[in-house]
Order: sequence, then structure tokens, then C-alpha cells
Amino acid sequence: MIIGGGDLAKVINDRDDCIFFACGVSNSLCEDEYEYERERRLLKAMAGYNNDKRLVYFSTLSIYDKDTMYTRFKKEQESYIRTYCPDYCIIRL
Repeated sequence: MIIGGGDLAKVINDRDDCIFFACGVSNSLCEDEYEYERERRLLKAMAGYNNDKRLVYFSTLSIYDKDTMYTRFKKEQESYIRTYCPDYCIIRL
């Protein structure tokens, strides 16, 4: 299952054993809390959707060198995944 419709989602080869979470806040300059909350809710729904599938989450390498609303959010999402998803893969682009 592929969640998202952007450039990344369009090039992923779908697999039955994975949920590819390729959507959400894509603008790293975004400061609109509504956008972040929408992704939080969607991730929580997908994390509980099917525990026999691996959740593949696309994050960002900028969490290492920037402290912005966006990078703090990405770290929060990664932490949630590590805590609540039994099988996951976090890819930092």
C-alpha cells in the first residue's frame, strides 16, 4: 500500500507486505500546525492499520544539522514509529 500521491509515491513499486508512508508535510519551511497535525493523525491511523505489514517512513537527513519546526516534527514522527510499530523502516532522504 502506498500512502501519498507526490513524486516519491509515484516511483515506488508497491508491495503487499509494506505500507509506504510517502505523504505529509513536504515543505521544510512550513510552520502551519494544521499541516503537521494532519500528518500525525494519518501516521497514527496507518501505524495501527495492519500490524503484519512493515511501515516504511520517509524522513529527512536535515534532522542532524537543523533545528526547525519541520525537523522537530520529523524526529517526533520517527520516535512514534519506533515506539508503536513492530516492523518499520525509516528512510532519511
